[in-house]
Amino acid sequence: MGPITRSVEDAALLLQVVAGPDPMDPASSHHPVGDYLGAARRKDRAPRLGLVPDFLERAQPEVAAHMRDAAARLEAAGAEVRDIRLPMAMPDILAVRSIIAEVEQASVHARLLKNNPQGYAPLVRRTVEVGQLIPAAAYIQAQRLRRMLRPMMEEMLREVDCLVMPTVSNVAPLLDTTGDASFQAVWSLFGFPSITLPSGLTPGRLPFGTQLAALPFQEETLLSAAAWAEGVFSPMPSPV
Repeated sequence: MGPITRSVEDAALLLQVVAGPDPMDPASSHHPVGDYLGAARRKDRAPRLGLVPDFLERAQPEVAAHMRDAAARLEAAGAEVRDIRLPMAMPDILAVRSIIAEVEQASVHARLLKNNPQGYAPLVRRTVEVGQLIPAAAYIQAQRLRRMLRPMMEEMLREVDCLVMPTVSNVAPLLDTTGDASFQAVWSLFGFPSITLPSGLTPGRLPFGTQLAALPFQEETLLSAAAWAEGVFSPMPSPV
């Protein structure tokens, strides 16, 4: 989850306020806080972007077509865009993430679920209950794969500033679901910061989103690239 703001600059302003170590959270990072607001105001350099086909192949046809069009618009405006593949098949990466997330959710919610099961929505309750059944050996192996994959994921960005892909696999979902979060789950798994920009509308006036992701603790690079792309996408084109 993350903040929703009117602009990249507003997102940078909020991050500037909340970033940094939290004395109430021993797991929070002590990495130096950057000049995020300044980065969002630097819009003079077109970024180098890696388009990730693995996401397009899992997306619905209209989302994939829009992403190709969005990448073409970015390239026409001056960005360098190249295709970059994930180092492991996306379903396998998502399986690693699923095991880790479900076990850790089960650990956090075990006592609360026991004391107040009716307070949980069915899907959340099912996720916690599944996590309680996953063997410790599977969790440890998933963490090993995560550590093995992270340097490979970082290598993907050595020659680009950010990766670019659709935000979700389909357009806005029905009201009974929050939709497919797998396109964000990859970056959460490895600690890569990401940001979503509105980049167009369907004929039914549902929004498309374009997502950018950068290396861990490279929020300044991410925000600068996002602010530049925001200028390309705004105002959003009319649906066709």
